[in-house]
Amino acid sequence: MQQAGSALTVEVANLPDKPSVLSFVGCAWPALLGLAAWVFGWIADRQGSKTLGWVIGWTLLAWAALRCPNGATIFLAVIAAFLLFEVIIPALRRLAQLPRPSLPTRPSATSSGAAPQSPHCWWEGWHG
Repeated sequence: MQQAGSALTVEVANLPDKPSVLSFVGCAWPALLGLAAWVFGWIADRQGSKTLGWVIGWTLLAWAALRCPNGATIFLAVIAAFLLFEVIIPALRRLAQLPRPSLPTRPSATSSGAAPQSPHCWWEGWHG
């Protein structure tokens, strides 16, 4: 308990923040689990296991980015990589597999393109 009117003194040690292997492992361990989930998804036989492995891998990679100091830019890079590898590249592959559109055929010179005229007018059926 501090006495009234006495001065409070605090000593602060100004130490540089040096990254260490232990601090890196402390923030990056979800990424290692994410890589393990990707390997599991890659070697899995069932489609549901493959999908689950990929989803868990991307989620753990994004979580690891957010755990790191100043990891917002790494997180955005992970999101951009996800969009590139899981959305844009598969969409471009599908577009490349589509058949090429055929060119429209030109009508021959003998056909005029008009519909043939019926021999009777439309009102002849009523009065006829």
